[in-house]
Amino acid sequence: MRSALAAERRVHRARRLVLAASSADADRANAAHARQEALLDEALAETFPASDPISPSYIG
Repeated sequence: MRSALAAERRVHRARRLVLAASSADADRANAAHARQEALLDEALAETFPASDPISPSYIG
């Protein structure tokens, strides 16, 4: 009985670690996307009132 509970706790702990890693990856992706959007917004704001359009590109 004890070994079954210990095994269940290990599985639960491992799942929490996986979820935490997934959450951290999602946070990094969201931050990168927000940075990219901010850079595009800044580039667009700097073009006005010029007639030349911006040339967006992915900044990785």
